[in-house]
Amino acid sequence: MRFTNWLIRALDKASKFGTLVGAALCFAMMAVLTIDVILRATFNTAIYGAIELAVFALVLMAFFAQAEAFTAGRHITVDFFIQRAPAPVKTVIEFVTLTISLGIMVLMSIATMLSGLETIEEGEISFTLQLPVGYFKLAAGVGLILLTLAMLRRWLGLLVGARDGSGPPR
Repeated sequence: MRFTNWLIRALDKASKFGTLVGAALCFAMMAVLTIDVILRATFNTAIYGAIELAVFALVLMAFFAQAEAFTAGRHITVDFFIQRAPAPVKTVIEFVTLTISLGIMVLMSIATMLSGLETIEEGEISFTLQLPVGYFKLAAGVGLILLTLAMLRRWLGLLVGARDGSGPPR
């Protein structure tokens, strides 16, 4: 039980770290685009590759922030099928769907990381800035791993709650 609680706390910290990275990427994206717009308006010049950098930052921001959104319950859910179900039924349905989702996320995380490694090996580069795309894929894979860990945290919470009768923690 102590190990499970320790693991849950560690997973919470991992998702908060992802949010911090996402926030830094959001700030960087806004700063680059703001400076680019100012340079365009005042000096009729632009930051080379600003749009490409913003796109990479936006994608990575979303990947890194999704774990905390899931942990905090601020993600999109479709729960109208079970709204009127009794609490134990809701818990069972959530456990089953979360188990399936967790399996899918593990596979997606592995596939994204392998794709990133393959892209690095092939030497694929971005269009404008000629940046190695594989490293961005690896970073996206890390974001998926953070989401997988957040889902694992919830899954463990449901499992522990069912085992000791206290119900699922949120």
